[in-house]
Amino acid sequence: MNRLLQNLPIRIKIGLIVLLPLCGYLVSAGMNLSLVHGEYRSALTVASLVTFDGQISQIVHELQKERGSSSGFLASKGQKFADILANQRTATDDKAAAYRRSQAEIVQLPAAKALSEQVKTVDTILNDLPGTRQKITNQQIDPKEAIAYYSSLISALLDLTAAISHLSNDPDITAQMFAYVSFMQAK
Repeated sequence: MNRLLQNLPIRIKIGLIVLLPLCGYLVSAGMNLSLVHGEYRSALTVASLVTFDGQISQIVHELQKERGSSSGFLASKGQKFADILANQRTATDDKAAAYRRSQAEIVQLPAAKALSEQVKTVDTILNDLPGTRQKITNQQIDPKEAIAYYSSLISALLDLTAAISHLSNDPDITAQMFAYVSFMQAK
């Protein structure tokens, strides 16, 4: 081996001396690039989840208002809150549609698998909303039962928000999301 190296021209020897560190640098740069790309994809996922979380917050707010209007409507035997309830249902429907659009985008993410159970629970309860509304309109439901329905839907949405907060790998983002979840639950 020594004899082989001695017989090589000087430019090849210099080339070999330069080539070895260059290969090490390229391997290191490739590994770093892979790591940065993973962080970038994680940040995109978190951004999508935060947007989805915002949609959840908006529908929760509208459902809380609809719950109150429905309670007043039922307690007054349909004599009060009819116009407020109709407007509130429209506002809730708009936020529910935005939630469903955002949900359709989220299911494409790998992280969505961790949310599937909570999403399914929300969908099941949310699909009962038209029937519950009809019962409220026709005065065929007890106010406590109507309030319990809305509360269970709001609770399921807040559970989904809590599940989303666990999906970030960044401890700072996770802490901020926990604070946000706590704020929403306090409302």
